[in-house]
This record gives sequence, C-alpha cells and structure tokens, in this order.
Amino acid sequence: MELVNLATLPDADDFEIAPGIFFKKSDDWRIQYNQSEHELFNFSYNIDQGVSINRFPALKTLHKNLTYSFMPHLLNDRIKSYKTTKSFYVAVKNLVIKFLYHEQITNKTQLENIAKQQWIDLIRDSIRLAELNPKNGNFYFLESTIRLLSNWHKISQYRMLPTWCKLAYSSHEIINKKNRKRIYELRDNEKGTWLPLEPDTLKSCFDKAKDYVEIYSKSIIEAHNVIKNRPRHNDNEGKLTLVRKDGMTKGTFKKLQKLEIPKQRENGKPLFEIQENSEMVRSKGYACGFQRRTWLNIDEIRPQVIQLKRACIYIIAFFAGLRRREIAELPHQTPYFDGTYWWIDIVRFKTEDEPISEGRKDIIPVPKIVADAIIVLDKLFQHIRDELCSSYLIVSDKLTKKRYEKIKIATITKDIRCFTTEFSTECGHPHQLRKSIAWILISRDEKNIDLIRQLFGHKSFKMTLTYILSNKLLMSNIIELIEHNYTEELLEVFNKIFEGELVGNVEKSIHSRANNKHFKGQILNTKLETFLDDLQSSGMQVYVSKLPIGAFCLTEGELKNKQLPCTLKNNQLTPQPKFCDYKNCPNILHSQESAENIRKQADYYRVKLNHLPDTASELLRRYYQSEIEENIALATSIEQNLVKQKMVN
Repeated sequence: MELVNLATLPDADDFEIAPGIFFKKSDDWRIQYNQSEHELFNFSYNIDQGVSINRFPALKTLHKNLTYSFMPHLLNDRIKSYKTTKSFYVAVKNLVIKFLYHEQITNKTQLENIAKQQWIDLIRDSIRLAELNPKNGNFYFLESTIRLLSNWHKISQYRMLPTWCKLAYSSHEIINKKNRKRIYELRDNEKGTWLPLEPDTLKSCFDKAKDYVEIYSKSIIEAHNVIKNRPRHNDNEGKLTLVRKDGMTKGTFKKLQKLEIPKQRENGKPLFEIQENSEMVRSKGYACGFQRRTWLNIDEIRPQVIQLKRACIYIIAFFAGLRRREIAELPHQTPYFDGTYWWIDIVRFKTEDEPISEGRKDIIPVPKIVADAIIVLDKLFQHIRDELCSSYLIVSDKLTKKRYEKIKIATITKDIRCFTTEFSTECGHPHQLRKSIAWILISRDEKNIDLIRQLFGHKSFKMTLTYILSNKLLMSNIIELIEHNYTEELLEVFNKIFEGELVGNVEKSIHSRANNKHFKGQILNTKLETFLDDLQSSGMQVYVSKLPIGAFCLTEGELKNKQLPCTLKNNQLTPQPKFCDYKNCPNILHSQESAENIRKQADYYRVKLNHLPDTASELLRRYYQSEIEENIALATSIEQNLVKQKMVN
C-alpha cells in the first residue's frame, strides 16, 4: 500500500486503500490480508441510542484518519498486522463514544482545541472507574486509551495528519507520576496482565533484543568499561571527569576514538555517537590566558548500556519463563553446555514445600540466546559487581550511595515495560512474557508454530517442543494457562456429561472414550496428559466455550477439513461462538438451561409474529413461524434426550 499524506489530501479527492475500497466513499473497509483472513472496519455505527456517527462528519473522518494511519508498515513500522490495526480502531471508537461525543467535542475546531486538562481529566476519571469496577470494561478502556494516545502522539509528529486531527500532548504530559503508578498497580491486579503479548510484539522486541545481544553488545560493553575507568575530580562530590584529549583522560580519549560503533541493522545508522567538541577556555597556564580544550561527548553511551541490559532481561524473561524475583536473584555464573542444552543456575521461588522468602537452587535448560544474554550481563556488570562484592548477576550500571547488591524487582518491571514500549505498540509486563511462549504453544493460530520455530532457531517444531517440555518452569506455565482457560469449563462439561445433564453428538464420543480408559473421576488430568502428549506431535487442540444460549461448544482437533456452521461465512480455523448456529452444529452440548433458553427464543419469535403489521410480507411471517417451530422442536428433543440420559446413568 502506497502511503497517502492525509494532511495534503483535498476534500474532493479519494483514494483506494484496498481493491474496491475507498477511503472516503466506503464506510466498510474489509481488508483481505491473506487467502483466508480479513479484518472489517465499519465507520457507520451508532454512538448513542438512535444517534449515528454519520451526523458528525468530523468524528467519522477522525476515526478513518487514525485507523488508516495505524495500518501496517505505514506511519509506524512497529505495526505489522491488521489485528493490531483493529485494536486501535476499537480504541478510537470507544474514545469517540465515551469521551468525544459525551463531551460534545464533535467538530474540527473543537477537536483541534482539546485542552491538555481535558485529557488529564479523562485519564483521572477512567482510573477512578477502573478502581470502582475494573471488570465492567473500565480497565480495558483505560489501557487501550493510554496506548492509543501514546501512538497517536507519535504519528502526529510525522506531518501526515490534518492539523485538526493531531494530538499535541504525549502520554507523559497527560499522565502524572502518581496516576502512572496507580495504573501500574491496577494492571498488576487485573487478569489482563496475565495474558500474553501479541505475536507481532514478541517478534519485533525479540529481533531487537537479539541484535543487542549478538551484534551491539561488544561495542557497548567496551565503551562502558572505558568510561567507567576514567578518574574522578578531587572535590567533595567526586564526579567523573570529562574525557579530554589532554591530561589524565587522554588514554580514554584515544580508546574511544578507536572504538568501532556498530550500525543498526534496520537503517544503517550508528547505534550511538561519540562526538568530538572543541572550544577556547580561560587558563592561567598560558600567557594569552586561553587554551583550546578538546573533549568527547559520551552522553549517548549510558542509554545504550541500559538498553542492552533491558534487551537481556527481555530475553531471559521470555525464554526461561522466570518470575521477576527469580530474575533479580540470578547468581553471577557462566552457562554450561552439555552438548544438547545450555543450562543456567536459578533460585526457584513459589514452591509448595518451602518458605517463599528462601527459595531453592535449581538448574534449567535454556536456548543459546539466553546463555548469550547471561554472558553479556556478566561482562556488562563485572566492574560494578567487583566494587560491590556482589554475587548476583544483575546490578546497577553505576554505583550509588545505597550500594544495592542486586537489581530491584520493580526495576525489572520497568525495564520490560520500557523495552516493549520502545520497540512495539504495546506496554508489556513481566507476567505477560512468562505466559507468552506457553500461550503461543496452546493457542489456536497455526502461524504461531512458525513463530516459535523462528524464535528458538530450531528446524522443526518437534525440536522446540522437546526443549520446552524439558523446562519445568515453561511446562508449569503451559499447564497453568490450560487450567486457567479451560479447566473450569472442561470440568463443568465433563461433570455434566457423567451426570447426564448434557446431550449432543460430541457427548457420546467423550463418554465412550472416558469409559474405555477408566478415568471417569480423573478425566481432566488425563485430558491434560493427552494434550501434552499430542503437543509433541503437533496434534490435538481443544476449543471450549459456553454459549449465550446456555449450551457448550466443545470442538477437538484441527478445523482444516471440518466445516462447522459458525465458520462457513468467514473461513476461520477456530470455532466462532458469536456466529453459533445452535440448531445445526454437531459440536454443541445442550443442557436443561439451553433447552429453557431455546423455548424463550421461540417465545420471542412468537411475540414478533403476533405484532407484525398487516402490511408485513408473507416471507417474513413464514420466517418467524419456522423459527418458532424449529426452536420448540429442538427444545423438546433436548429435554427428551436428557430424560433418557438420566435413566441410563
């Protein structure tokens, strides 16, 4: 897609953003990004009961402008998929409905002149609502709005948006330190924190972290060690001296001049610069009273030291599945290679039989990239570690009066947040990283298999699985996620099957297999074992959803060769509960609750039929009548089968 400058686009002009889809003329943008997948962006929706956004052209245009600007590889090269675009589309829509329309900010002049205090008040009020009731979509609105504002401000700097569409304030100007801390606390308490990051985020951050470890680390460490060894002033503060061409630092000056600074892989620019500066300064040692002083500006070195540390922490948290405290407690070490795996020493916490304050020493297998990150951190902090007499791997990059012997847990959280924000469109949390690999493994998107293979550098998915299943920490995360996302519903399904409270085609299969394997009381554990066994051969996937009708959707295996009613329209490879055809799907498990709700459906259509005007078409009458008959017949059949099932049991 060729980027169009919206700032210079005349009102009368239009352009095609996809085959047959025009920016201005089309209100439904259906973007087909591969053979079987698409995203739909609708710009003709109600912003209040009976109030269409079409009444407010400026709001509609703003929504289109921002959605277009958030499309992959246009203004923000960190946006790599239309799923990310869709998340921004939803965030803008929510902002339009809940803030802009509510505050009557609806025309171009008003949008251009939104005061900073209005944004501050919005975030403050959103925090209060999230505190009162985070489960009512309030926390999601808060999080998505902050993410939107941060990225909106970034793209506003590119001069590609009309002036009235630009966001003049960064999120740091809008959110003060106190509110930011409260948001972090809310995030830590929210279930959403434990969900994985988007695959695009994981890949883009990994690519950058890998470059830092494998390409940039040598130069950063060398520069860091050179400037750390320069002398200090003899005054009370003892600050480090300038790196001058003459005097005590001339050796440091020469070393830094000879330093090879790597170029960034994506743009070919130097990773950092060491600039030479020169000026005439007053000096009592010269007859003229002046001398030329030459020094090096080294201000860009320390930010790269911090970025290298963050890259290493990201890799360790991601691939080793360690908790924040376990990362902070990593001992100073040299990873060991046994011919198959690299091994590192850790201190394991949160065990059942040991106090949480103590922990237990353990060793775990890790990919080579993690071993490399450990080695980099070892070299990076060697100088400070020696001065502190610390036995921990990660310490501060500079000495402080407090002389902490290891990194703070809060700093690890900050490092991961900053790194993911810098190199993606998300603000990640360590809890999310711990879950990400596990989730990719058990998620329903086949593309994730390739992603895992790329991340680990393995030729086959089976090879990756062999490694992961040998890492108890990663395995515990997988099981935790399975239990968190499936156990409650699976237990309910299986218990109801054996109690004779569910009927359907899939019920017979499960009941039969369960009885054959003699695990009526242990069916869930066996399912987990089966799941993990099948994972090794890239086998079974289980989809469980409780449907609004009160029934259960339970589907096993790949859907490539199966056409379920809910997937016919959109060619999805996973069940789509919102499109559920409960009358015709073979994978529905019905209950007494669903039978009652189906009868209510019949009552609903009966009311609709009775209130049809005389002018209504015969086709509509027949439709309502057929819905009544089909729902009653289905409910009756379910109730009869439930009675039979209970008699059998």
